[in-house]
Amino acid sequence: MFSIHPMIPGSAEIMHVDDPDIGLKMINITVRNPAQTVTITVTKLVGQPASVVHNVSGKVYKYIEITASKLTDENISSVKIQFQTNKTWIIRNNINRATIALNRYHNNVWQRLQTREISEDSDFVYYEAESPGFSTFAVTGEEITTTIETTTIETTTIATTAETTIPVIPPTVAGMPTWILGVIIIVIVAIVLLVWKFMPKKQGLNISQFKVEPIQ
Repeated sequence: MFSIHPMIPGSAEIMHVDDPDIGLKMINITVRNPAQTVTITVTKLVGQPASVVHNVSGKVYKYIEITASKLTDENISSVKIQFQTNKTWIIRNNINRATIALNRYHNNVWQRLQTREISEDSDFVYYEAESPGFSTFAVTGEEITTTIETTTIETTTIATTAETTIPVIPPTVAGMPTWILGVIIIVIVAIVLLVWKFMPKKQGLNISQFKVEPIQ
């Protein structure tokens, strides 16, 4: 609980929160009009309070409630809230640290506040969010999503016709090509004709040379 008095317009009031269990580091408030005896109360909530009827988007790191007495949202010019997130929680839950944000529940709606990362150390990442007022808050983060890119490869099948030349093997007789056998037959016939042509012919018998004697 923090008490501030008085609060002057244009002058930022800074409250340092030293409780690491709450997870806040600093609250910076600027008012529009003077405010007297303002009390700021910061409470860490075990879970989502019963008054919150809608679930917040993302993985919840912490619920925090900040209330103010004698200071309305209409009189708030700006509120900057610095908070920390444990790196062990980020790694264990596979959280994209760039998505970590402070969310404000107002009028039965969760509002994601503009949040930016400001620093880090060996154990924590530190953020700052800007809010229009106080209420119930939730620190959330989104899990890292893996995108698998698929590539479609178009293939064209080209049909090819292979020409195959099958050698023609001439028929054979007893292992000898028939054309050679034909040549041999022709040569033999030619030799026979030549021999027959030039062979001396025998003289025929002359019947007139024989004389037939009558039988006595």
